[in-house]
Order: sequence, then structure tokens, then C-alpha cells
Amino acid sequence: MTSNERKIRRHMESLERMIRRNRKKRGYSKALLLLLCLTLLGLGARLGLLRLQESRKPYEGADLAVHFLDVGQADCILLEHRGEYVLIDAGNWEDFEGIDAYLREKGVREFAAVWFTHPHEDHIGSGAEILRVYPTKRVYIREEAYDSETYRDLLSVIEEKRIPAEEPEPGTEVPFGDCRFEVLGPLRDYEDTNSDSVVLKVVHGNVRMLFTGDQEREAETDLLDNGCDVEAELLKTGHHGSNTSTSYRFLREVCPEYAVISAGAGNRYGHPHEEVLSRFSDAEVTVYRTDERGTILAVSDGNGITFPGIE
Repeated sequence: MTSNERKIRRHMESLERMIRRNRKKRGYSKALLLLLCLTLLGLGARLGLLRLQESRKPYEGADLAVHFLDVGQADCILLEHRGEYVLIDAGNWEDFEGIDAYLREKGVREFAAVWFTHPHEDHIGSGAEILRVYPTKRVYIREEAYDSETYRDLLSVIEEKRIPAEEPEPGTEVPFGDCRFEVLGPLRDYEDTNSDSVVLKVVHGNVRMLFTGDQEREAETDLLDNGCDVEAELLKTGHHGSNTSTSYRFLREVCPEYAVISAGAGNRYGHPHEEVLSRFSDAEVTVYRTDERGTILAVSDGNGITFPGIE
């Protein structure tokens, strides 16, 4: 029992004695009322303290927190650093309510930037609505010869809101507090829209994280053949763990300690595929999956990565 709790208990015992002495006096009701008020105030203080403890973040402002949101068979990643927020992809269109609730819970009011890796619905689905609701300083998006209502709606909102939009080019670096985004790919246009995914490396001190969208083996090979530095401590696994991505050669070069897979439980594609999980096992990579754990939080202090709530 804490000292505050002991004080509250002593006050309650004192008031109980007063009530017993004054049962037949007019002050009884007032004393009882005072007792109830103090009890409620004490409980309120204790509950308030509990709420404060629960709301405390398991990381400091100088850390980089990466939230891999559980959006089923889709991608949506929130990066938080020094009170600023960046979003990579935006799940399916039906995910907006869940994404919005999570962002509000985390205190997000605006975005320093939103990156869209490629125009498939499971990566941009809630993008238009997010940009309508959350002020956004800049959007990074590639121009694609891709025809879908979701993609057209997203481009329309970017124009309507007059959000500065930039096409990410390989070699570009974008600062984010003490971190930086490095654009690695795609190095050319591909017939497969998945391989057109923007590939990002996020560097925070000595920690590197690689985000590959849905890029597939052909794009991975081009990155390696062109000498791109893909080494990273954490890999956001390409294409939800499909066996068309994360080739042995690519995995050897990335050499991650951790891999995160964003996939829906019981999805019809069978993601993540056993071949990919076997590759990770052979390379002794620790794998965390949203279909098994829900939203996953990774925190970098600039020297290493932890997973609050898991490790």
C-alpha cells in the first residue's frame, strides 16, 4: 500500500468513527456525504494514475517508433519521431476507420509526409480519406499508368488539397528529425506493378530499416546488380511474404536481424508462403507477423531495435 493510500485509509477510518459517534446527531448525513466524496476522490486519483501509466509510451521522443498496423491483407506503417509522423501506405479502403482510430489514439494530428509505394488498392485504399482528414505537408507518389477508381480518387484529393507531391527518385534523401529516408528503387519501370514499388531505407543512427512495398524478385535483382546498399537490421518483408519476393540472394545482402510480415489471417493467397519462412529460418532471422500478433511496434534508439510488448 502506498503512502497516499494509507492517508486515504486513515481519513476514512477517522470519518467512520465520527459517524459512529454522531449517528443520532444531525451531522450524520454531512459526515457520510463527506466520506463518500473522499472515497470517490481517492478512487478517482488512483484510476487517473493508472490511466496515466497505461498511456505512457514505451519509447522516448528521440527514439524512432515504427508501428506496423494490423490491416489484414494490406500494408500501413506509421513512423513516429520527435513528435512528427510519417505514413507509408494506407491499407485497403475499408480499413480507414481502424487506421483513423489508431492514429487518434496515438495523438496524430498531421503528417510530415505520406509515402505511397505503388497504386494497388491494398496499399492506397484509405489514402484519399486519410489526406482529407489529416493535414499533410508532402506526399511522395510515383506517376503510374494505372487505372482504378481508388488511384484516381487519391490523385484528385492530392490536387484538391494542394498537397505538394513529389515523385521519389532513386538516390533521393529526405530528412526526418534525426533520421533520413533513402530512396533505393525502383530503378526502372516494370510490367508488374508490384515491382514498381518504391523501396525505402530509413536510417536512424546505427539502425537501418528497409521497406520494400510489394517489390518482387526481378526488382530485387536489379537493386543488387546496381550495387545498392540494402543492408538493414529490420526488413519489412516484400509482398506480404509471397514466394515471388525475398529471394535468397536478396535476403543474404539485406542480412536482417528481424523481419516483419504484414498479412491477413487465413488470407486466400496463403501468405506468408512456407518457402519465405524457410528462408528466414535458414538465415536465423526473427520473424514477427501481423496475422499472428496484430499491430507490431518496433522501436529504435539509434543503436538497436526492441519490440515492446513482444520481447
